[in-house]
Amino acid sequence: MNPKNTWILIFVTAGMFAFIFFIERHQRETTPSATKALVNFKAASITSIQIQPAGQLEMRATRTNGSWQLTKPITYPAQSVAIESLLRALETLSVQIHIPTQELRKNPKAEEEFGFETPQVTVILQEGNNRHSPIKFGFLTAPGDQVYLQVVGTEGIDVVSSDIIKLLPRTLNEWRDTNLLSLKGLTFDRLAVTNGGRSFELSRASNRLWRITYPMPARADSSRVEGSLARLESARVSRFVTDDPAADLETYGLKPAEFEVTLSQGTNPVLALQFGKSPTNDSKQIFAMVKGQPAIVEIPKEFIAPWRARYEEFRDRRLAGPVPLSLETIEVHQSDKSTDFTIQKQSTGAWRVNEPYNFPADPETMLDLIDGLSGLEIVPAAGQFAVKDVVSASDFPKYGLANPVRKYILKEGMTKDKSNPTNVVLAELDFGSTFEDKIYARRADRPDEDSVYAVKQVDFERLPSKALQLRDRHIWNFTPADVSSVTVRNDGSSVKMIRKAENQWSLASGSQGIVDNFAVEAGADELGSLEAGSWIDCGDQNLAKYGISDKSTQVSVEVRSGNQNQTLVLDLGGWSPSQHRYGAVRLEGQTWVFEFPTRIVERILYDFNIHEKPAS
Repeated sequence: MNPKNTWILIFVTAGMFAFIFFIERHQRETTPSATKALVNFKAASITSIQIQPAGQLEMRATRTNGSWQLTKPITYPAQSVAIESLLRALETLSVQIHIPTQELRKNPKAEEEFGFETPQVTVILQEGNNRHSPIKFGFLTAPGDQVYLQVVGTEGIDVVSSDIIKLLPRTLNEWRDTNLLSLKGLTFDRLAVTNGGRSFELSRASNRLWRITYPMPARADSSRVEGSLARLESARVSRFVTDDPAADLETYGLKPAEFEVTLSQGTNPVLALQFGKSPTNDSKQIFAMVKGQPAIVEIPKEFIAPWRARYEEFRDRRLAGPVPLSLETIEVHQSDKSTDFTIQKQSTGAWRVNEPYNFPADPETMLDLIDGLSGLEIVPAAGQFAVKDVVSASDFPKYGLANPVRKYILKEGMTKDKSNPTNVVLAELDFGSTFEDKIYARRADRPDEDSVYAVKQVDFERLPSKALQLRDRHIWNFTPADVSSVTVRNDGSSVKMIRKAENQWSLASGSQGIVDNFAVEAGADELGSLEAGSWIDCGDQNLAKYGISDKSTQVSVEVRSGNQNQTLVLDLGGWSPSQHRYGAVRLEGQTWVFEFPTRIVERILYDFNIHEKPAS
């Protein structure tokens, strides 16, 4: 039978007589209004609590730095919530019936009959150096919903709700903290895992990022390390096995420990957790203990599963890792240097290509670039994490990394050295030769990282290799209401259409043809939101290469901008190898060549009734 139920039955049986003899005779003594059982008692001020259950070991807990610690019969973290709940209940405990001293004197066996001769539970509270009078709990009343309470040194006996009994621990384990460990307030920057004959060590830098320091230096997956620590911290004790300091540790697989996790600050260990065998009747549990403490407990195996992995599983699989918000510059270098470019973050947060061109970068493309760099994953090669973990510079040609095909250098703000102000390199990613469906890569910014890795070639090819790939694809931005006229040049002749009002267009003097008002209005709207499919070239020197000349089909739009008119010109060129039409516009004083999405070209030709001759 449950010890708690047995204890309650004893209360009920032993207290029945007292209830009949005293309580029913003195119902008139019921307090007219709620009176606190404990006068001048503040739960928040209590620093120590002592519990003495009948026939059990005395328990004592002490409040230290806002949390509770069991100090007797063993030293062990306590369940602070349970203790605080009891203290708050004692603070608000109200007297339901009071039996005065003069009534008790009429019965020489009152102490025995109310259960105070051998109290079932005695509670002693301490506030700093001030020890409160002991609180004795006697028998339950006959119905069982009330209990007799006596504060030593005060007159009479009180009858209070028996709910308070439910908050009193019967055994030590009821107040023991079931958390295996707590990392709150624990300072550590080293972590060592020993798993049989295998071991590895990690260290955490001031930027909170973890590195593997043994058996080889390598970047660690900090999110995995922190997640594994959080998983371990969430472990709950399933059963307290023994507190015997002379227990045979070998029986539990704890001498030597089969598995150990040690946290240290520098070279000083601050916490060591040891894990042993599983109980013979439950393979999902495992014996555990905190090194240096006698308590042996059982916890579910699942909480330590992440730490059973090999150290390679904790290596950072991202070539660059998370890109910090402090990123200010991205340099892209090619092996032939001909298409190198630099992207700079502006004070507004927008990005701009400033070498060799000067234009705003497309926001979505920049997000894709940064996400692509930070998410670029290392893939296994020949079953190993790295192609080769230690590679000397003399071996770089073998992987095409002596003169990388492409490199991305990520930088943040200037160094604090005023005599030599340079940007701080966050990462340099070098890419070399391809093999199978992969490409060789390395972190060239880390002298302590000599590994050559493999990444998927398809992921590499998604990264922009030319500055023009980053230009904002929006070309023009106006509405039909801003348009004064549209002029179309095709096959040696020109037609000018003047906008009178919404969906009302007319031919200018000297122009011939038929005007479809709604189609021309739609065409003006299409031009107002014109976008490039992709940018191809900049400058006038190669226009002929793209089929653009003074005889090309051309659409000119006269747009009102404030008090001035501006003429915007679109030239249609030939066809690209990808079967898209070339176009050219002038922006910021330069000619820019781009590829049209086919559907947009078709709509412009249709809306403005342009019939081009087939290319000869």
